[in-house]
Amino acid sequence: MSTNGISQGPGPTPPLQSPQNDAAAQATKQTPSTALSDNAAAQSVHAAAGTDNLDKLDGAPKKPESREDLKAPIENKYAKTKDSGGFVKWLLKSILKIIWAFGGEKDSVDKIPRLHSKDVNPILEKLKPGDIILNGNGGGLSHAAMYVGDGQMVHSMATNKTMRGKGGAVWDAIKDMFGFGPKEDKTGVITEGFGEFLDRFERDTYVVVRQEDLDPQQIQNGVDHLKSLVGRPYDYDFSAGDDSYYCTELVLEYLDAAKGQEHSTVFNTENYDYGFFKTDAVAPNNILEHPSLTPIVASESAQGKWSNLLGDAHIAGQG
Repeated sequence: MSTNGISQGPGPTPPLQSPQNDAAAQATKQTPSTALSDNAAAQSVHAAAGTDNLDKLDGAPKKPESREDLKAPIENKYAKTKDSGGFVKWLLKSILKIIWAFGGEKDSVDKIPRLHSKDVNPILEKLKPGDIILNGNGGGLSHAAMYVGDGQMVHSMATNKTMRGKGGAVWDAIKDMFGFGPKEDKTGVITEGFGEFLDRFERDTYVVVRQEDLDPQQIQNGVDHLKSLVGRPYDYDFSAGDDSYYCTELVLEYLDAAKGQEHSTVFNTENYDYGFFKTDAVAPNNILEHPSLTPIVASESAQGKWSNLLGDAHIAGQG
């Protein structure tokens, strides 16, 4: 959501490049016990998709007063979601790839400058494999990416570009239809540098969170599983148990592979009912709001909407 709500390609979400599949990637997708929670239907969907059109379209989600108020959810609505079927999934993909490429407000409007690689290179030393990089535009969080070390991250993208506006997004869709799309497709589950991503895809806000009680072997198990998923398609209907993934779904996959499915992390979800399409999805803010995760570092812009949930996180550029 680039405000990317569901997490795109960027999109949050969540809201898509296809490197060669790892042999291990042929394993059936895990069904983690996790769920999705945002306060506006449209925002959740954008967040899970990692798209850039959310913050200005959807109201800010209701947030707890502080991290001390956070409680782990009990019901796992995410695990109950089902694949919508070929036609509905195709229709969703066609619509969302256009809408999510619109983008959010320009810097001149939201007054939050875009981030580039030079802005995050100084904080890379604070990151560890398995860290979750939540990011978005307009001070919001609409996308999630998994840090795997050496400046690299694995994430799932719904669109190749953002900030295209209505005309640009429609024109891109027409070119794709006739085979004149980008030479390098960066949709689906891909690997790229954190800085590389920021230089090609506009973001102005990030918060990095970590599951601190994992041992080195658990972290390695989770990272190995993430790498095995590279090349899989983006999950445009946000369903569990299939072989495609939206951005925050990779967080669930990582945690299940690290801890074992018998210890799945359950996240809040939000229900989206659009008549022909209904689902529950995990949004980036649901990741931030889980009490088992600890904020490690955040951009200065994250303090605007998320200051009450940042805990003791280091604020980039402040010492």
